[in-house]
Amino acid sequence: MTLGLAADAVEILQNSDGSKPKAAEEAIIATVASIANNMTSKTYLRGVSQSFEMMSNPTRFSESYVQRLLGTAIPTAVNEVARGVDPYLRETRSIMDSLRRRTPGISKELPAVRDLWGAPIEFRSGLGWAYDAVSPIYSRREKASPIDKEILRLGMNLTKPPRISSIDGITVDLVRHKGSYSRYVELAGNAIKHPAWGIGAKDFLDALVKGQHPMAEVYKLRSDGPDGSKADLIRATVQDYRNYARLQLLNEYPSIAAEISAQRVDRLHQVQ
Repeated sequence: MTLGLAADAVEILQNSDGSKPKAAEEAIIATVASIANNMTSKTYLRGVSQSFEMMSNPTRFSESYVQRLLGTAIPTAVNEVARGVDPYLRETRSIMDSLRRRTPGISKELPAVRDLWGAPIEFRSGLGWAYDAVSPIYSRREKASPIDKEILRLGMNLTKPPRISSIDGITVDLVRHKGSYSRYVELAGNAIKHPAWGIGAKDFLDALVKGQHPMAEVYKLRSDGPDGSKADLIRATVQDYRNYARLQLLNEYPSIAAEISAQRVDRLHQVQ
């Protein structure tokens, strides 16, 4: 691959008439960047690459480097047992979290990583634990729901909510409140019930695009495309549910309510 990239770069330069030096320069830069990325992305060089990365900027990368290093202290066989007992992907925000995630019986203490609709992401492929333990390739069977298919059809981009969110007019970093972000994604995805419809976001949108909701006829009249009015309705619905989910977090996490109150007091003192 590296030789091929170098050969392509030489051919570009040989066929250049000199009228577009900027294009030739960009081709060389792109080639060098691609070769560097290809080399450092190899598994056998990843440790070396991360070591130099940490040494070049220890303030930024030292914690994540040590986190990955200590994670390898738990043998792979033990980690596979942990995945068999607890097949869900878990959030890791610290060095100790990395160790807990690879330890059987303890990994369940960590919050689950969830998909757009709040469902926990799991390692199981559906082919059995024995296959998952020995297979070097992570795989799973996709079960696209009606709203997933509709999002793809419209070509729109819809991502999970940010970890730093505005709750009741105050900006809060949910990472600082253990488990709150996972719970936020769960509530906004499908767990919290809308006061008007009595169902979660995913259930509502599934019924909407399948034509099984009172608003389905209105939805059909809207325009397609990533910037069409159908996409606008989907985004507005998702945002509406997220607003309710953030308010619910105030009831479930006293630490978030306390932080918001403290920030309001600080603002009041600043004004005075």
